[in-house]
Amino acid sequence: MVIHTLKKANNADRKRLIQILNMHTSEQVLRDEAIAIMQKYNAIEHVKRTATQIVDESWREAEKLLPASEAKEKLKAFAEFLIKRNI
Repeated sequence: MVIHTLKKANNADRKRLIQILNMHTSEQVLRDEAIAIMQKYNAIEHVKRTATQIVDESWREAEKLLPASEAKEKLKAFAEFLIKRNI
């Protein structure tokens, strides 16, 4: 998300995000500001789309290699949970 934002952000937002990240802060107000900057550049949506593509491609390969089983279904459900959950 950070890399996507840094690539897309205007100069002021890029500098501010870097400044906040360099603080290694635990202050929620600053964390929220960093998140808002990333949201402004659709970084969260970008990462979700990318993760979905990676999981889909990986699962197509795993389908060929793994025999049908309860473990396989649980693995697939876990992968889907990871990319569809709200964060």
